Amino acid sequence: MSYMMNLKIKRTLCAVLASLMLSFSLTACTPNEKNNETASTDPAAVTDTLPEVTAGETTEVETDHDDPALKPDHLTIGGVDISEYTVVIPASPGSYDQLAADFLVRFIGEATGVTVRQTTDAEAAGHMILVGATAYDTDAVKSARSEIKNDGYAMLVDGGNLYVTGALDRGTLFGVYDFLEKYLGVRMYGGVTYPEKQEMYEIKEKLRVDIPADLRTVYYSPVAFRKTSWTAVNDGWACFPFWNCYNSSEFKFAAGAVHTIAHLAETGGDLSPNPCLTDENIYRTVLKNVRLELEKYPGAQYVNISQTDGTSHGCQCKNCLAIEAEEGSPSGPWIRFVNRIANDIKEDYPNVLVETLAYTFTEKPPKVTKPAENVAVCLCTSSCCFVHAIDDPDCPRNATFAGYVKDWSEICDHLRIWTYSGNFQATDNGDKNGFAPNFRVIRQNVKYFVDHNVTAVYVEGQQHTADRQSTAMGELRAYLWGRVLWNPDMTEEEFIAYTNDFMNYYYGDAGPLLLKYVDTVYGDMLDNRKYNKLMEGHSYVICEYGRFFRIYDTEGNCTTAYMDKLADIWNEIYALDTLTDVQKYHVDCAAVQFYDIAASVYSTIASKTRDSDDRQKVRDYKAKLRDARERTGL
Repeated sequence: MSYMMNLKIKRTLCAVLASLMLSFSLTACTPNEKNNETASTDPAAVTDTLPEVTAGETTEVETDHDDPALKPDHLTIGGVDISEYTVVIPASPGSYDQLAADFLVRFIGEATGVTVRQTTDAEAAGHMILVGATAYDTDAVKSARSEIKNDGYAMLVDGGNLYVTGALDRGTLFGVYDFLEKYLGVRMYGGVTYPEKQEMYEIKEKLRVDIPADLRTVYYSPVAFRKTSWTAVNDGWACFPFWNCYNSSEFKFAAGAVHTIAHLAETGGDLSPNPCLTDENIYRTVLKNVRLELEKYPGAQYVNISQTDGTSHGCQCKNCLAIEAEEGSPSGPWIRFVNRIANDIKEDYPNVLVETLAYTFTEKPPKVTKPAENVAVCLCTSSCCFVHAIDDPDCPRNATFAGYVKDWSEICDHLRIWTYSGNFQATDNGDKNGFAPNFRVIRQNVKYFVDHNVTAVYVEGQQHTADRQSTAMGELRAYLWGRVLWNPDMTEEEFIAYTNDFMNYYYGDAGPLLLKYVDTVYGDMLDNRKYNKLMEGHSYVICEYGRFFRIYDTEGNCTTAYMDKLADIWNEIYALDTLTDVQKYHVDCAAVQFYDIAASVYSTIASKTRDSDDRQKVRDYKAKLRDARERTGL
């Protein structure tokens, strides 16, 4: 049974989900055993506006489930019915404690029909579900909390009370997420949809659950920093970090996040040529500006010194090239340069990491110099094929990159990954993102990263669609990345189940058909016997459509057969009469991309065949594209 947010809520939940579009800067990583990381506890780094709570305040949430005619299903804790419990938060709550408690009260009501009371630990309250660090914490609770790393949580029953608590405030919230999913069947799919912003979730089934009296769980993701972006940078709900994605965000940086070298060297901007890294004047200028940035941002944990964007090489002077030759990679001059900066500032800034990119021409690690202990390397997957898994030995691009991951992990104490969730080939003057058949490798890639001591991952997604959903099903991508980064050990069966749940809910009966469309293209990409002309069997972060949508048969003749097969799936989708208005909107958003692609591909075909029917198809798809854009505002 599905539930949209149409309940009568006395207390506004999730008052403001402020924009968390912090530039990418990651927490310190270690090459140690999985789940042995640390993270910032600086509350000043939390920039989100959260609901306020007054000490001693007692709140009740009125929902439609207060109807006495409804028969509640039972949730018990150690045999005690949920109706006997009160949700309790600290009298001085942490940043996310109130939000976590509100979620508990709300979804317990929706899933069981029971409205539980909420108060603070300033008031005695019989059987309790205690959220955060409260005055009722027992030695067992404190011991469990001491085992938590990063933004994980402890969930345990002690003395008849249920405790959900984190070492960091947001860890408590994530513990509540897991409680709601495991014991109440709640799936939280997204924090925003159009044409009206609303929460997207369902309660998959009414459960009769007894939480055992000896319950004790301590969980934390081995990926200490996780951030998934998918829509406009000016959209306050862009990453919906409070709604399912388990994003972490409490990290401070100085000097910008990436492509900073020309700024710091005072030689230009993000797209300028890279300055000479063996020029002493450049070094002194960069060091001066790094110190100025750290003075300007005293709470900074990171300072980034990385190459400019859109450049294919570093300085070509004889000194820099000599270092490249000695190190066997253009990354050599960069690691030597940032090591020197790191050494010069470590006494004054012992808690600051100097971060640099391993990006395009610097992906390969140096063979002589190792990053200093206070240097972090962010390895970018911009050269990877996104059809195949990173560790697929039959994909030459990824086999090479997988070796880079392994080699960096062996010499770098702080290894991060910057990856991409879509194809950034624009479909509409830079406003939309192109098709990317990469859903099926998300789980394998994250597992490979974690197995090689990567504890921080940023996923750059669909950020070019102005204040609207992505046309490349970016919502699903963000959902799946968030799920896997939170639990990299999930099985393939679990991953498929999450995918199907999302598609069935978000798109209704169109969900399986949309997956059929995606898998049809994806399957053809994997079957090399079908490739010809541009069909190489691989995709990249910027990839032309010809690599996905075959316009030639095996003899090299121009044909519409493949595009017609895909169009048949979309015709079947639009023949459905069972979708809700919101589901129709979601389908239209996804259709914008296909119709744009179809018009382009059929136009290419028509230009070669000179066939009148093919030309008519171009006109038809342009008309369908206009209609879908009018319905969605895309």
